[in-house]
Amino acid sequence: MAVVAVYWQVLDYPFIKFDEEQYVTKNPHVLSGISLEGMVWAFKTIDAGFWQPLTWLSHMLDCQIYSLIAGGHHLTNLLLHIANTLLLFLFFHRITGAFWKSGFVAALFAVHPLHVESVVWVAGRKDLLSTFFWLLTMGTYVVYAERPGIHWYLLVLLIFFLGLMAKPMVVTLPFVLLLMDIWPLKRYRSGYSIGNGSNAHTDTGMLKNSPGKDASATRMVLEKIPMIVSAVPVGLITIVAERHAGALLTIEAFPLDMRIANGLISYVRYMGKMIWPDPLAIFYPHPGFWPIWQVTASGLLLVLLSYIVLRCSKRCPYLAVGWLWYMGTLVPVIGFFQIGSHSIADRYTYVPLIGLFIIIAWGIPDLLKKWRYQRSFLFISAAILVFLLMIITSKQARYWQNTITLFTHAVEVTENNYLSHGNLAVALMDQGHLDRAHYHYREALKIKPHHFVINMNMGNLLVMQGKIDQAIFYYRRALRTEPNNGVARRNLADTLLRKGLYDEAISHYQWLLQITPDNPELHNNLGVALAFSGQVDRAVGHLQIALRLRPDYPEAKDNLVKLQKPSQRAKQAK
Repeated sequence: MAVVAVYWQVLDYPFIKFDEEQYVTKNPHVLSGISLEGMVWAFKTIDAGFWQPLTWLSHMLDCQIYSLIAGGHHLTNLLLHIANTLLLFLFFHRITGAFWKSGFVAALFAVHPLHVESVVWVAGRKDLLSTFFWLLTMGTYVVYAERPGIHWYLLVLLIFFLGLMAKPMVVTLPFVLLLMDIWPLKRYRSGYSIGNGSNAHTDTGMLKNSPGKDASATRMVLEKIPMIVSAVPVGLITIVAERHAGALLTIEAFPLDMRIANGLISYVRYMGKMIWPDPLAIFYPHPGFWPIWQVTASGLLLVLLSYIVLRCSKRCPYLAVGWLWYMGTLVPVIGFFQIGSHSIADRYTYVPLIGLFIIIAWGIPDLLKKWRYQRSFLFISAAILVFLLMIITSKQARYWQNTITLFTHAVEVTENNYLSHGNLAVALMDQGHLDRAHYHYREALKIKPHHFVINMNMGNLLVMQGKIDQAIFYYRRALRTEPNNGVARRNLADTLLRKGLYDEAISHYQWLLQITPDNPELHNNLGVALAFSGQVDRAVGHLQIALRLRPDYPEAKDNLVKLQKPSQRAKQAK
């Protein structure tokens, strides 16, 4: 009910122009719904920088059911988040018997503002779906731990792999299962006397009496090896896919010391946003270099917290489990493998924060266990906290009403956010607000003057405004950034043709025809440029090629007729 109360508003939200076009609205494979061809594509493609066939299939199923009704796609996300919340509660209640503590972990997970991005963003489906299989794997693992058998183990392995097929971040799950072996399952200990009576549960760890519930450290590690082995190829595919998408930055672009510094600070920033989740944004730009004092302070804080956790781990094992859960599950996205130009992302906390929620749910009652008013205080404070989080989460979800509100908020609460300025400008262009879009493109280019896409979009905007000279400037700058980009060269050539700079336009059209010799539009435009430059015979030749490639091409026919008239030929030559 809390999740529905907070997120019901999103069912009226449209798709946003940030990855959702690639995932749904302009993806022909997804728009076709469930089909054999689409399923084959889902398992073969590494589009969007991931091998994620189950995620693609879930989007296809949504299109099959809802078509492009955005509310239906949001509903699927909402149902998945509710399912994950309930699975999380059932898992911890099942293995600890601590009803209220398990409920508190699930409540924090359900309504924490850091999870808005994963729930409301249709392109965030992979986080929700992979977490669903993550939690199912953990639940099945509990059954295996109680009744060890090859059939249960194979089921654990299968569900784990399904999670990998939704998002590769599930690679850290074997590590988390090992933590669960330590606490609360405590499989490494023998001599359990837990039965089915009133003492059947304990919030320090439980397993039903059953043969094989105990396991040596060696066995617990060996059990995870097949999972790790199955995860390795998925991880390698992800690295290849990110490189293919141009998202995985090289060590030259982001040196190792910069990555380590950002990683240390990110661990602390995520904890800070968990405690004080405002303001939040869809994109946090990487500053490049962090001040040395911030890096040092973050490193010392992490060392201090780790020391405290280790000192208390024997008496309070949930501290070590929760802390290592948080630290370990963030490793793939903490910045050591720099994907994109962001420093942190709210969506990366969807699973890792569970570790900190465990520490809070079990740690605070332990601190107050000798206080006579402990139960009343915990109940009231927990209720107030969850209510406040619901208010903040509802407010944060409203920023996702549309692309303009989303990126306007991001620009307001962050600094040097070129990506948000750029995406806001695109949305404003679509709405016809060209002057406002021009302002945000300028702001973005002040921060990233040589950003290819923003220069291209600025050129497109200036063409729409009839400012051809300025458009040529930005197209040229974009082309200097990516000299082999055909779209940039085509836009520049077309704009040069409109301006009357025929010789330069001809050189760009000739370059493009070397790459795509069967493009009739290029032959037509080159023919026009050649005609205006006085090279009529060559112009006729390219126009004839254009008509051979597309016999019903009206512009090429008209241009050819004009050139073949003697009077027109004389005029062109003059």
